[in-house]
Amino acid sequence: MGRTALASDPKTRIVEVAEVMFANYGFDGLTTRELADELGLNIATIHYHYGSKQELYKAAVSRSFTRQRATVQRLLERCEEIDKLTPETFAVLLDSFIDDLLQTTNEHPWAARLFVRWALTHGRGDPLLDVGPGDPVMPLLQDVLDRAKAEDIIDHVDATVLTTGLAWAGYGYFASHTKDATECLEMEDLEALRSQLRKYLFGSLNLTHLLQT
Repeated sequence: MGRTALASDPKTRIVEVAEVMFANYGFDGLTTRELADELGLNIATIHYHYGSKQELYKAAVSRSFTRQRATVQRLLERCEEIDKLTPETFAVLLDSFIDDLLQTTNEHPWAARLFVRWALTHGRGDPLLDVGPGDPVMPLLQDVLDRAKAEDIIDHVDATVLTTGLAWAGYGYFASHTKDATECLEMEDLEALRSQLRKYLFGSLNLTHLLQT
């Protein structure tokens, strides 16, 4: 599959491979038999660890959202280390967040396609597939935005709206500029995406005057 070494325990190995295959083929496009063949396991082993395809799908998507939560958590921690938040220090925080997000996604490129596929599937309202982006991503980011508002750096911004746009811009770019879920972006494309995300994020916060080349 062109990815790094897999975990030795079957349960983790199953969800690792499922994450990539769901990213490539979507929930409806992947059968348990195809996953079992890729893993070299029988279907019974998969069902032993994950009772259904829906359960496995939720576990796979949750792994990607866990990495997303980690980037937001690091943003909050960096924000808390700053005694006095200024427009300039806030701009540095935003840049570090974008860099962290890009690095994490490029290290796990299948997360981009998985997010796009999940969002399209989630939109049809199937409760079996409703895994959600998972708290506390939005409350964590909202804390950072609320602090910036308290310092009169930005107006009120809804974290969910901001993140949804950022995710579609970033993950959509990843998905459209790679051939499959395991392919990373080339440096030129990565820099182009970074510029695009900075313009979106700073523009959404009315901070375009702080954009640095």
